[in-house]
Amino acid sequence: MITSSPAVRRTSVVGRSTPLDCGPPVGTNLFSAGHSRAGFEHQVALQKDLADTCRATNASVLPHVTTRNTARDMDVIRSALGERRISYSGYSYGTYLGAVYSQVFPGRTDRMVLDDAIDPRKFGPRLLREAVGENEQALADRAP
Repeated sequence: MITSSPAVRRTSVVGRSTPLDCGPPVGTNLFSAGHSRAGFEHQVALQKDLADTCRATNASVLPHVTTRNTARDMDVIRSALGERRISYSGYSYGTYLGAVYSQVFPGRTDRMVLDDAIDPRKFGPRLLREAVGENEQALADRAP
């Protein structure tokens, strides 16, 4: 899991897991580069710095930190507990993780609640592309 810099420390951990701390200077949200070349260059530099820092501090584990591997870890826990199936509640990224788990391990879930589920085929930087019109309208309604 990525956490933010010490000045804005928000650790995201699951249970007693050790967080993957890449020390980003900002939160983990996706930010637009804006409309200018300078904004684009700023985002390129920011993302490069984040990737370099993460690689420098976590190179040995970084290739293994994937959603599919997290789903596999969940299944190891299920098995260690001696359960045939798991019940799961997820929100935000947890909805995506739950959906991936159910795809990788069909038949191993019992009850599953995914609050605001994300389509696994659309997860990524362009996730909100289809909501641009609705977001623009909501902004216009609140800030005329």
